[in-house]
This record gives sequence, structure tokens and C-alpha cells, in this order.
Amino acid sequence: MTMIVRKSLQGRLLQHLRGRRKFIQVISGPRQVGKTTLALQVMEVLKIPCHFASADTPAPGDRAWLEAQWEAGRLKARAIQLVGKQALHH
Repeated sequence: MTMIVRKSLQGRLLQHLRGRRKFIQVISGPRQVGKTTLALQVMEVLKIPCHFASADTPAPGDRAWLEAQWEAGRLKARAIQLVGKQALHH
């Protein structure tokens, strides 16, 4: 992935994650194109708890694995929301 494309994707992903409405973001694509690198760079910039799960294995998991990853992400997002609300009230 070229540096220009990576920076563009990184900016777009950061924009989505910093937006008012918080959605879980999924980065998908062919193997070895920089998905993990992009995710780790964005997580470093955000400086907030993030959940990262790689499905880049020969058998990435079944439905239960996917649901567990989704729930882990939801719990971390919920914790961030609660901390933010507490900070507003102090």
C-alpha cells in the first residue's frame, strides 16, 4: 500500500472513529496489504482502549468467535462512553 493511500485511509478511519456516532469499524481486504499495520497505527493515534482481533489465520473462527470479538469491541466502546460521561460530571 502506498504511503499516500495509507495516510488517506488512516485519516478516513480516524474521522469515523472520532465522529459523534460510534460504530465498530471492520477493516477487510486481501492478505498482506497493510490492514494490521493500519489498525495498529490508528489505535496508537487514538490513545483510547481499542479491541483488535485478526482473522488472518487459516481458520479465522466460526460464528461464535466473530460474536465474541464483536461483544469485546462493544464492551470497550461502552466503557469509553461511561468514562466520558463521568468526566463531564466532575
